[in-house]
Amino acid sequence: MPKGKKGKGGVAGGRKYRTVSTAADSFIEGIAVYMEIANAARNELIRQKALPMGVGIRLEVERDFCMNVLQNICKLKQSYIQTLRARVCEDKEKFKKEVQAFCDAIVPEKKRIVLSQDFRKEVAALKRRDEGIQKGGVII
Repeated sequence: MPKGKKGKGGVAGGRKYRTVSTAADSFIEGIAVYMEIANAARNELIRQKALPMGVGIRLEVERDFCMNVLQNICKLKQSYIQTLRARVCEDKEKFKKEVQAFCDAIVPEKKRIVLSQDFRKEVAALKRRDEGIQKGGVII
């Protein structure tokens, strides 16, 4: 075959190129996935009024840390980070299940306490109950 008739890459009939994800690509995608799940879990726990203060601060710091890693270390542009975030949230059902599993891992369902308007009255009642238990009284 003469030199001018060879198949060229990118031209119909030429060589086919496959995109290969590198370790850096999977690392970047993993950070983006964790960032979105942590952010959504924080928002979900706030909505349920079950977010302990320490956990809320930790999730906020981790979200900001992931964003800084993507911007400053990986040198990604904000527009590309937005596309990564959109790609993570594409499948709404799967994402919702992952967020709920993450919420249950951080704050188990049985430890969730919803604070009411009468918080002081509840605390006083708990203290009275504890005093009765310490004195040997039976609380039903």
